[in-house]
Amino acid sequence: MASRYPAFADRSFMTLNPSFTQKIRGIVSGGKVFSEPGELSCYSYDATRMSFLPDLVVEPVSAGQVADVVRAARQERIPVVPRGAATCATGGPLPVSGGIVLSLTLMNRILEINPDSRSAVVEPGVVNGDLQAAVEPYALYFPPDPSSFRVSTIGGNIAECAGGPRCLKYGVTKDFVQGLEVVFPDGCMVDTGPHGFLRWPESALIGLMVGSEGTLGIVTKAYLKLLPMPTTTRSVVATMRTIGQVGEVVYEIFSAGLVPAKLEFMDGVAMRLVDDVYKMDLDREAAALLLIETDGDPQGVEEESAQIEAICRKVGASRVQIARSVHETGLLWRARSMLGPSVSRSADIKVNEDIVVPRGRLAEALQLIEELGQRHHLRVVSYGHAGDGNLHTSFLLDNDAEQKRQAEAAISELFRLVLRLGGSVSGEHGIGLTKVKYLAWETGESGVTAMRKVRDALNPGMSMNPYKIFMEPGADAIQRDQRLM
Repeated sequence: MASRYPAFADRSFMTLNPSFTQKIRGIVSGGKVFSEPGELSCYSYDATRMSFLPDLVVEPVSAGQVADVVRAARQERIPVVPRGAATCATGGPLPVSGGIVLSLTLMNRILEINPDSRSAVVEPGVVNGDLQAAVEPYALYFPPDPSSFRVSTIGGNIAECAGGPRCLKYGVTKDFVQGLEVVFPDGCMVDTGPHGFLRWPESALIGLMVGSEGTLGIVTKAYLKLLPMPTTTRSVVATMRTIGQVGEVVYEIFSAGLVPAKLEFMDGVAMRLVDDVYKMDLDREAAALLLIETDGDPQGVEEESAQIEAICRKVGASRVQIARSVHETGLLWRARSMLGPSVSRSADIKVNEDIVVPRGRLAEALQLIEELGQRHHLRVVSYGHAGDGNLHTSFLLDNDAEQKRQAEAAISELFRLVLRLGGSVSGEHGIGLTKVKYLAWETGESGVTAMRKVRDALNPGMSMNPYKIFMEPGADAIQRDQRLM
């Protein structure tokens, strides 16, 4: 198909003719193929709220079908864009040059749970929360827990190397992938398995795939490591008078040799938004709230939570309490997981960036972000994983041209200050489409060149998920921040 975007005319993607669509329908027996405009629009967006219409949507039910669709599309030079639940916050599953959206939501079987080896084999469309529920009767769990875990899929978690509150103690998605079955852009399929342990010769390939955002291949099966469920958990809630106290508490906790399971933060704006929705009697004058969870054996949890409570009081928190009931704990963490949607409802436009700063510079970063918002006359809210310095900073805008212009400048300034502090432009949301122009700021042009060589070796001509992660010549029309258009 000749691209609907002039900037991409040099790619010469071919028109989807009826015979090609019929061929795809024949391949995807038992699956689904959508081609009507109303159907296509349902697959045109992700959590960024940007939208690009595909020309065809295909929902296969097997790895063989995925491989056959990829091969057929490659023969016609039609791009293929993998898609899970589309909870991505950087535009990863958007079909910016049309072509085929390959949705993996029908490949949603949990193929095996092995309590002895503490592992599971799943298809990519399995929802993270469904996997958690399935392994819970075996007293096991899958540690990566992004806030979208109730809807996001394992395939998408792998594509973005998702994290979540528990990643502080246990690690992110890459730390729990033991093997992958992958369909590469030429239609070749490789299974690095086997179930239960990691074969080192394929470990480099697994490392390439996790976090590659659908640009190197499509995961059709995942071999995952599980952990024993902690026997006890305890949550400490601390209200801070100043932003500086947040940094002090984090510093003191780690200086004491403690590693909580979760160490989450929300600033005063976020606290008020949560309180508006959940009526939790939070201190609306406070500067910040810390949610800290410890887990393990009962005695260890009791001792660790008491130490953390003492640290919070020593630093000068205005209120400290330990959640004693399952209901109380669940409400706190439910409110934290729903903070993103709560923030979204508070503005016409929410531009969300996930950034990382060194733990020791967390308070400094938060102060600079607050000043950045004031300088550009924008509402700013920050929350996230304080334990590893991963912040979700959102600019909240009216649908106003001047605010959009200020936000565009503020986003660039945000990334520059993060890098100046020794941080990273992305913590767990990937690069996708929204951060392509900032990647080189962090890695340098030589870093981008090296990564692009890997992409081009496995995905020549960008036939799979084109225009993601890297700036491409002539793509300025798309690589502008569409969220602010």
